Amino acid sequence: MSESPVPVAPTHGGNASKACKTPDENTAGEIERQELPEDANSDSTDAAAADLAFKLILFTGRYHRLPVENGWHEGTISIAQNISEVSDDNSGAQVLASELRWENDAGASWNLIPDFDRDVLITSSENPYYETQNEFVVTTRKDNGEVASFRFGRDEFTAQTPTPPDLSVVVGNYQRLPIDNDYHVGSITYTHRDEATEGAPLRWTNKAGVSWDLHPDLSNGILKAGQGNPYAGKYHAFHLRKVNGKIVGFMFGSDFFACEGYEAVPQLSAGGLKGYISMRVPRNDLGEAGYEHGFEYGVSFYVGVWSLIDEPIASFQIGLPSTWVIPDNADFCEPLVDASCMAHAWKDRAPNFYRNVFQTMEGGLGYWCSTQFGSTAPKYRINGTSNGYNHEISSPAFGFGSVKPLVGDEIGLAYLSNRLLVPPDGFTFAPSGDQNDVRGLLGNAWMALPLTTPKTSADGVATGDHCWTLFLRSSNFRGPVVFWIPEVWSTLSKTYKTINGRGLDSRPGNMGSGAMEINTVPYLEALDTDSGATFTRIPKLNFPVDENGITVLMRDVTMYSRSVLYDTMKAALSHAGDVTSAVAVPGANVLPGGYFGAAAMSAWAEGAERHAWVPPITSNPWSLRQGRGGRGEGPFIKGLDKVVKPVVLCENDNKSYVFALDWGTLSDADADAHSAMVDDTCVAVNEKIDKNNRAIRVFPQYFKNADGLVMPTATVPKSTALTDQSFLEQQPGTAYDVSKIDAASCTWRCEPTCICGALTAPPSAGDAVDTAAVDVPGEMPGDTALASAATETSTSHLGPFSVLLTDGSELEYTWCRFIDQPALQHLDWPAEERQRLQGVVEAMHREWTMDQEFMPAPHGGAPLVDLDPAQIVTPPEGCAHGFVPVVTRQGTPLHRYPSQPDSRQDPGTAAALTDDGATTATPSVSTTNQPSSTVPATSTTPSTERTATVEPAAPFDPSELLDGGLLFRSSSYQDALEQARAVLSP
Repeated sequence: MSESPVPVAPTHGGNASKACKTPDENTAGEIERQELPEDANSDSTDAAAADLAFKLILFTGRYHRLPVENGWHEGTISIAQNISEVSDDNSGAQVLASELRWENDAGASWNLIPDFDRDVLITSSENPYYETQNEFVVTTRKDNGEVASFRFGRDEFTAQTPTPPDLSVVVGNYQRLPIDNDYHVGSITYTHRDEATEGAPLRWTNKAGVSWDLHPDLSNGILKAGQGNPYAGKYHAFHLRKVNGKIVGFMFGSDFFACEGYEAVPQLSAGGLKGYISMRVPRNDLGEAGYEHGFEYGVSFYVGVWSLIDEPIASFQIGLPSTWVIPDNADFCEPLVDASCMAHAWKDRAPNFYRNVFQTMEGGLGYWCSTQFGSTAPKYRINGTSNGYNHEISSPAFGFGSVKPLVGDEIGLAYLSNRLLVPPDGFTFAPSGDQNDVRGLLGNAWMALPLTTPKTSADGVATGDHCWTLFLRSSNFRGPVVFWIPEVWSTLSKTYKTINGRGLDSRPGNMGSGAMEINTVPYLEALDTDSGATFTRIPKLNFPVDENGITVLMRDVTMYSRSVLYDTMKAALSHAGDVTSAVAVPGANVLPGGYFGAAAMSAWAEGAERHAWVPPITSNPWSLRQGRGGRGEGPFIKGLDKVVKPVVLCENDNKSYVFALDWGTLSDADADAHSAMVDDTCVAVNEKIDKNNRAIRVFPQYFKNADGLVMPTATVPKSTALTDQSFLEQQPGTAYDVSKIDAASCTWRCEPTCICGALTAPPSAGDAVDTAAVDVPGEMPGDTALASAATETSTSHLGPFSVLLTDGSELEYTWCRFIDQPALQHLDWPAEERQRLQGVVEAMHREWTMDQEFMPAPHGGAPLVDLDPAQIVTPPEGCAHGFVPVVTRQGTPLHRYPSQPDSRQDPGTAAALTDDGATTATPSVSTTNQPSSTVPATSTTPSTERTATVEPAAPFDPSELLDGGLLFRSSSYQDALEQARAVLSP
């Protein structure tokens, strides 16, 4: 934020601000600001906030200086920071504050501080003209109070009148290729042409006769699907696609619908590649030989992280290597899902009693069609299902790829780390060292921890205490991140009693195989009329290789017994007795050490008890297909093994296994050709180096389909025009926002204050108190004993805050006491259970710090990848233990909230990590754009179209618009904005 003064809301009865000093004299403490009354209640505060919101919104909008000669002559005023209650630096009184921001079309931006008495906006020092031109002076207003023009220096900027969109550019016929059914052909037609007319102006109708409303938002490149949309729960809009500025079609879900007459080779959906690049471990659920029992309470492994693609691609889904964990039900021979479950319809799984689709913990690295904010680097997403794929869970607030918040029993994950944010679109990564791309290994582990206690409901439904916890290891983060709430696994048992006690809350977990799942890859297809053969092209897929031509996919898979963490933690908590009291003892250790890497070393111990098992791994042959139809349809691609082979390598005296791709090595003679031979056909697959002078290989891009045989090829006839085409890039999608839910049924609360959307009120009074610092054994923050202390503690340090991620999206988050996090509010836990779990987590935050070792290091000394440092945060002052950051929104940047001040507590909990374990300061991420060092001078020539008056207009009082003086009575800033916009709408 700037160092300029902070705007405040004047009282309704008069003016409290002094005349503004010159910019050089302005400081926050020198401007008299509106104080809230000492006896201010929520109604008076809400009214003042609504009043200020209304006054701010009257300034917002698009403005231009005529004639427009460059990007500095057009721009937007927007609300840059949410209204919040702050303490005056001099008086200590509470005031309401916010700011506006100007951003011009050249990309320069600076904050604006309203002075309502003089009807001017004071610019921050980011303004490159600050020394000579430092105020936007309002010159005219519209009848409804909106700013019509302002003067900046000698230039007049006038409000731009929105031009009604030309809907004819989207009206017409479309088709999805290949056309598999009548839903893939349709038309967009007018329902009416006047936007003032009630109802949607456009409508989609497909050949099957199904139609639904379309609401155009052409400025954002979408047509919002309205009434009648049969995919409303999953797909919400047509995303328009352009080539050379012309609309060529739209994406709906993962399908591209091309305009009629689109002359380029059309992009086909999904069939470019499909299948798996996989390996196997012995599996108990399939009764395979070589499986060793007793190691079902955890699994760890490392996976390679790299940028598979050069540009974000629309309709693209490839999962990088990962695995899945299912409950061990090899001894159970009844169906594990009933007819209420989606998986029940998958009859090919019935012979195995649906064991591998009943419940899973999965996810990992990859690219997905449902990714809302694409990037060239992969993301890490959690995923799991507790009820036969009726719904999938990806973060504490959202399902896998769904922007609709989870509610009630749908919720399955809880925040655990007080150091790492959990983006619903997936964890992002950052380039390593002096490189400009993402590359390295990421450690994953799922470990069963007894964080909760077993329970049995009144109707006999049992819930175990297996809290499966995700541990990550990167170069700058180590430790537990989230855990699965045991109740999510037993929910299906409430209606299907046959499976009581058969979920992951009670049963050991078995690892499945490891694989790259290739789900949706678009492709281009063209017929060569001379040969009669069909040629196809898929996007460029990059694979890093070492000096031996090896791409590491997955390595060091290790499985753990219950003695490693589960039993030792259970014993330690039992020994501690009253966990809350034990945590309050300074210096006391409540938990066992969190390092389970030592157990991995016992896997090869001779004559001693083993606590871990390194399973043997075997690679599977190629099983990739191409063509129309589902994943199991279309011909297999032949000849890939002549280019690259899936292999398993043994290292460390055969004590560690590496699942990899073997591309072979390139000799000097190959350096120019970079090719391989497939049935006497030269296939260009290799690039010698990447932009960082590191070796990569490229998967075959072109294929020939003749007589039903699909093979890689390097010879593509020019008549196909395949080499001249490009694939559609992914565009930013819909925000994940917990406010997009009915407030009456909202689960997303930090009790007693809802944190949906824009949080202006702080969390509950107790949330401001660090329980470790309060000597009240047996009492929880929020109880009567702590209420008075809590109310005296400022809570503004809890947020909301925001950070920018490397994928261009913005995360908004608020700190919350662990047990009060929204993901736990739907559970009917007794007070003593909540108190115990809060104590366990406080002990974990104190004893299992980020600079410690948890999972074993990778063999071979390969470097680890960097997590995006913006995701790594530090608890606010006074909240070092027992608080977690709750993500409330991920979307395109709004800059509503500031970045969190640096408040690290101690080196053990606030340090970033280097590969060798040394501590360094965690990098901060700025959300403020810096102005250009050189800017064009503003014009001194008056424009003939200016409408300025000589003197500024009289200050505008928005209360004149409504009777009664007070504008609104609102419970939140967001409500105030919506009501203000409603008043201003024609």
